[in-house]
Amino acid sequence: MSDYGLIGTSIRTSYSKCIHESISDKEYDLIQLDATYYVDEFLQTDFKGINVTRPYKEYLYKKCDFLSTEAKEIGVVNTVLKLDNKLYGYNTDAFGFEWLLNKENIIIKDKKCLIFGTGATSKTVEYILKKLGAQEIKFLSRNPDDINSFSYTNEEVIKDFEILINTTPTSLNRYEQNDLINFSMCKKAEEFIDVNYRPAITNLMWDANINGIKIHNGLKMLVAQAIRTQELFLNKAFDENFYENKYLQIKREITNISLIGHPFSGKTVVGGKLSTKLNKKYFDVDKEIESTFETTINDIFKEKGEEYFRFLETHILKTIMNSNGAVISTGGGIILNEENNRILKMGSFVINLERDINRIEIDNNRPLCKSKDDLLNLINERKNTYKRVANKTIRNDDIDITVQEIEDSLWIFLSLMDQI
Repeated sequence: MSDYGLIGTSIRTSYSKCIHESISDKEYDLIQLDATYYVDEFLQTDFKGINVTRPYKEYLYKKCDFLSTEAKEIGVVNTVLKLDNKLYGYNTDAFGFEWLLNKENIIIKDKKCLIFGTGATSKTVEYILKKLGAQEIKFLSRNPDDINSFSYTNEEVIKDFEILINTTPTSLNRYEQNDLINFSMCKKAEEFIDVNYRPAITNLMWDANINGIKIHNGLKMLVAQAIRTQELFLNKAFDENFYENKYLQIKREITNISLIGHPFSGKTVVGGKLSTKLNKKYFDVDKEIESTFETTINDIFKEKGEEYFRFLETHILKTIMNSNGAVISTGGGIILNEENNRILKMGSFVINLERDINRIEIDNNRPLCKSKDDLLNLINERKNTYKRVANKTIRNDDIDITVQEIEDSLWIFLSLMDQI
């Protein structure tokens, strides 16, 4: 075990390891601890510094010998240093959340703020909102139990708040429809922040955006708190440029790129070359279906039909999209299902590839496309949907030029996303 790491439950897919190891040359472990008994055992080891996540932030607060000002006032610890066998507790999440607000130009002073959830992270968010002069702060809970806590269905309360912040894990890694809150009740809402960051557009953010509310995920908070943590671990300071550049680097590394487009548009070849150039994992949805279910696409169509294949396609797409930093090639018909289209846009930068039909050689391995007439019909039926779903459409007449254009477009896309 290394000297540094993250403790918590359900952390195997956390970004923390890649973020911390990109900031420092110190090894950083993800340490799964499923009960406070194991936390107590871990605290007896010779670690030097740890981050703490759900559900142990308040528990570690009680275990520390010394607390920073923020940690003491919030009652929550997410960073612990061990010096001379004493535990020093800090709350770097507070710094991270304030950095996010500043970088997103979200004004809190004199605003009414509504926090989703009443757990440890909600206390950190409340602390920063008070520090920045919020006019009013209230909480939503599935089980409201105090004077400032209300139900997610209480429209009379919800309709008056301008800043909304989700601190619950309900949207983490979820592509299902939002079942937490009806954003149409939020009549005065201006900004919605989800402290979760995977997928890039969470299901809550998706619905908030549909209702005209400006949306933000928690990646800036995560990266900023990680850098602040490393400042404590290494006893050194990083300048503001380092914070901004590291955020952009991490965002580029973890963003998924999905390739859609008509059959024979080159998604598989372009995807393979793109993943190699950008050092990203590569997935082909059709191949993943075949390997997972030990059959061929043609056999699925013959034996179970297209509807069953589309069901499998959605299942595999959700699984793949929970990866981070991947290039994903899809089948030509994936956009026929609007659930797939939502998943693609929530979790990735979507490129629609087009190719001159005169440059295409048709083979007989596609169940729905066995001739150029079939291909022309599919293109005419689907072209508007491809363009609607995609963030950008690119002509694929030269693979190397196409790959470079996708890479250039990714940078532009990520920069524009930070200006929305």
